[in-house]
Amino acid sequence: MSTTRTKAEFSLKNFRSRVASEGLATPNRFEIELQVPPAIASVFGRTELEIVTMFCESASLPPQIVGVRPQRLYGPTIYKPFGVEYGGEGIPLSFYVDRKMNVKAFFDSWISKIVDPYQYFVYYRRQYAVTMRIYQLDNQNNVTYGVEMDDVFPRSVTLMDLNSSTQNQVHRLNVNFTYRKWKPLHNLTSRVPYPALFDEREDPRVVRNTPTPQGSFNSTAYGEDTGGVPTQTINELFSPF
Repeated sequence: MSTTRTKAEFSLKNFRSRVASEGLATPNRFEIELQVPPAIASVFGRTELEIVTMFCESASLPPQIVGVRPQRLYGPTIYKPFGVEYGGEGIPLSFYVDRKMNVKAFFDSWISKIVDPYQYFVYYRRQYAVTMRIYQLDNQNNVTYGVEMDDVFPRSVTLMDLNSSTQNQVHRLNVNFTYRKWKPLHNLTSRVPYPALFDEREDPRVVRNTPTPQGSFNSTAYGEDTGGVPTQTINELFSPF
């Protein structure tokens, strides 16, 4: 069978028809589910935890990279795969900051339970590493794609500029999260609905926001039990005595 093509198969009419029927994914339609680490789950109330994910301004779907090694026996070089990386060194998320600075305090508290700010020892991973999901939505707020990241924790929190000459601007907090790996949350055969991060019927602490058709929306879910971690206030977390 001949493989020679004399005319392009692309058709502007077919392209327009497909876009009109299928639509195109837009980056402003997304949702995140963030599991609160057990070490600080008792510190923040329901309202503060809703604010953290509701105020997520931007996120990213993580990359996936196949590692290859060159091999040349004869002729052109062949690249053979030997492993896969998931971009776990960092994924950025940006958050609006509320007037009471609860979003900033949330991440300050989280980092203080990764490395102790006074004695500098590292806590157990189960106390600070969590699961996070990021979903792509369509215009009807249906989930069309999602990823789940394991062993997530904030690696860095960027500075927040204070400037008396700025007006009509709001604070944004950029947080870089590290994780071990991620997996896609989709079934190409049946396209079954995605399972919830927590079973809402069994865990009354789950919080989900009602979607609005105008823009993106986010949701949050409370984390696991503190596992014996005593209840602390935000001031107690940062008190040197």
